[in-house]
Amino acid sequence: MSNERLLLLHIGRHKTGTTAVQQQLQMLQKPLLRRGILVPETGLHQQQHLLFPAALLPDHPALPPGSPPDLDQLLPELQAEWQRSRAHCCLLSSEVFSELAFRCPDVAQELLQRLAMSADRLQILQVVRPLDDYVLSAIKHQLRNDHLLQRSPLSWATHCRRKQDALDHFWLHSGWPHSSVPYNTKTIVPELLQRVLREADQLRTWPRMSRRLLTKVDQRPNADDLPAALYAAQVIQIVQRRSQGSTPIGLAALAAQLGERLPPLSAECLKELINVPQQDTASGDWEIVQQTKAWHALRSILAI
Repeated sequence: MSNERLLLLHIGRHKTGTTAVQQQLQMLQKPLLRRGILVPETGLHQQQHLLFPAALLPDHPALPPGSPPDLDQLLPELQAEWQRSRAHCCLLSSEVFSELAFRCPDVAQELLQRLAMSADRLQILQVVRPLDDYVLSAIKHQLRNDHLLQRSPLSWATHCRRKQDALDHFWLHSGWPHSSVPYNTKTIVPELLQRVLREADQLRTWPRMSRRLLTKVDQRPNADDLPAALYAAQVIQIVQRRSQGSTPIGLAALAAQLGERLPPLSAECLKELINVPQQDTASGDWEIVQQTKAWHALRSILAI
């Protein structure tokens, strides 16, 4: 085994199973450490190491209350914890690394350089998802969050694509070696863990760890599996109510209102809704929505 100190950064991205991976990393801290891989406590909040990048995003909503994290304090604490562990590899995981790269690419590069000073080698790990699948999943996430209902959902797809293009460019040209794992909702946790073990020269130990992992697989239903018709109805009612100056209702309230009346609707109708050409303003959104197949399929049950 090499004595090289390796720092692995799992940078997400959003909607690629990152939360599930982070849950497993927390549950497997001890067996990973026995394999020379430290998942540190330093910088940890909400099961991810978001305090490192969020220290440079003081307005980030996930930051805990109180004084903002101080990078000048966090980095020496990380170094001390790593030395105490005697691990040859340290793994940090947070989607906020990618958020920082999108919002402040120069600052993100400075953070990577400072983190790299604690190791002999820094390696980026990311999970990638086909763009259209990512956009669809991201918009479904936004439609489930009531605090976002005042924004026009017809602008979200363009924003998602612009963000992914910017992140592709940043990580490709960051100058740091990176490794990508293709997203699959059923296999991403074991595949990413195997990649971590491979980078740490511990892949031979995977069979034993996999037995431990399989007893802890999260079996909760995936919100992506909600009917496409419900999401399409949510887009329509948000746009319609905003055009009237009234307040849209949340997805759960809409589902209760519609009950069992939702017709079967293919995902293509939802894709049509979120892929309409972006307008300069939201004033014409309602007219655009009324020209879609989803509107004609749902207008009778929406009673508008």
